[in-house]
Amino acid sequence: GQSVQPAAAFFKAPPAQIIVLHDEIDIPFGELRLKVGGGHAGHNGIRSVTQSMGTPDFVRLRIGVGRPPPGFRGEVADFVLSSFDAMERAELPGILKRGAESVLDVLARGVTAATNKLNTKPKPNPRSGADADKPSSEKASSEKKTASSGSGAASPRGKA
Repeated sequence: GQSVQPAAAFFKAPPAQIIVLHDEIDIPFGELRLKVGGGHAGHNGIRSVTQSMGTPDFVRLRIGVGRPPPGFRGEVADFVLSSFDAMERAELPGILKRGAESVLDVLARGVTAATNKLNTKPKPNPRSGADADKPSSEKASSEKKTASSGSGAASPRGKA
């Protein structure tokens, strides 16, 4: 957060023109959401940006990483800072592409239109299966089990 305010001052950008991309444990892995303002919800990076900018009123692209799995031993920070498992790594290019498209959408159409587009979920199709409208990451999250890494030690994320 310490570099955001000097960069904003240099470019004469008001807080409303700042877009911060950050991880979000309260959103399932792979989901993206746009938001303007709000609290930091314990996120140290957002707390730092808010303090350095003097306001929470900046655009946030929240990138879901999900919560630690049941039985996870350790701090939430240990989970958030741990490596992604193979299945999550495979999904990262698509997640990052959607994130970049969302930022471009904010720049082209404005925050409100981009937020409405990104945050609106399609209605489920009653003719398809119950999970048909969920991203593959949501379908897989219920199937993930605690695994060991190649060294025999458990992965901090509870997965291999």
